[in-house]
Amino acid sequence: MKPHGTVIVFREFAHSTDGEARPAVVIRKMDKTLVCFRISSKYENKSVAIKGQYYPVQDWKSAGLQMKSWIDVGATATIDLITISYKQMGNLSFADIKG
Repeated sequence: MKPHGTVIVFREFAHSTDGEARPAVVIRKMDKTLVCFRISSKYENKSVAIKGQYYPVQDWKSAGLQMKSWIDVGATATIDLITISYKQMGNLSFADIKG
């Protein structure tokens, strides 16, 4: 997994066998962790402050995303590769990396 790759991260809920799959873009990979920005398809109902920290993915199809999406650059997420599984979807385009 290289920087700027997009992944689907499956996270199990505490005390349950259920979970959720969420997209993310990899910033860097360390031994047993990925540092990522979260990706969201929800934008319109966000506050002005939240919208200000969202980057619109221009080439979302080539990134492996199913719909127009935004990268939340306001905070990183650390994914423990021992307890959380992931699957690579695609890569950001040069235009989106530059953006």
